[in-house]
Amino acid sequence: MNPTNAYAYFKRAVAYESIGEHTLAREDHAKALEIDPDVDEHSTYIIVPKEVHEDYLPSLMGLPIWLLVIPAIICAIPVFYILRKRKVKEIIYGPAKDSVPHDVFISYSKNDKRTAYAICDALESNKIRCWIAPRNPPVGQNYQASIIDAIDASKIMVLVFSKSSNSSPHVLTEVSRAMSKGLTIIPFRLEAVPLSKEMEYLIGPRHWLDAVNPPLEHHITKLVDVITNQLKDSDNGMT
Repeated sequence: MNPTNAYAYFKRAVAYESIGEHTLAREDHAKALEIDPDVDEHSTYIIVPKEVHEDYLPSLMGLPIWLLVIPAIICAIPVFYILRKRKVKEIIYGPAKDSVPHDVFISYSKNDKRTAYAICDALESNKIRCWIAPRNPPVGQNYQASIIDAIDASKIMVLVFSKSSNSSPHVLTEVSRAMSKGLTIIPFRLEAVPLSKEMEYLIGPRHWLDAVNPPLEHHITKLVDVITNQLKDSDNGMT
């Protein structure tokens, strides 16, 4: 209505800008500046210049964004791998319980894993907290270090004794650590095999729970009773 009103052109440019009509906004903005070069100084509104829309934005949708996206994807890969590995581990062994205090560390050879987990299930069904590999070591933490920490935090070690564990260097290391920390060690014997010299040195004359003759469930029940009593005595200050 008033072709010499610079502020009117400017306000219409602002309206166009707000709805994304950048070309029309620039045309009205240019007309406003032609009438009054100082029109911008009287308003807090900003009209996006042509070079921003036509030069900067296309480049933002191209190379610069990919320069941000690619490193983000690279960083996400190890995180995804760790989470996926933890999920698979939880499906196989159940949720990790490393952060939960435990009373019993179960030491066994991989050949006796089924029996070791049966013992763990029986103990935990009776509210006796256990630490057992590979369920408990957290993903990403040093495996050996987590075992040392777990033994140090335990009160009792159950040694699943068999021909395999008798000669296992890993089991010997765990038993040696338990001895040095003063843990109560309960050997649960699955096979009637003579002690290796290394094992005899560590646990020689000790009370054994013999599980050579079936049924295994009966011996596991007895083991649960023994450990329950041991923990009660420990809580009462008895040795």
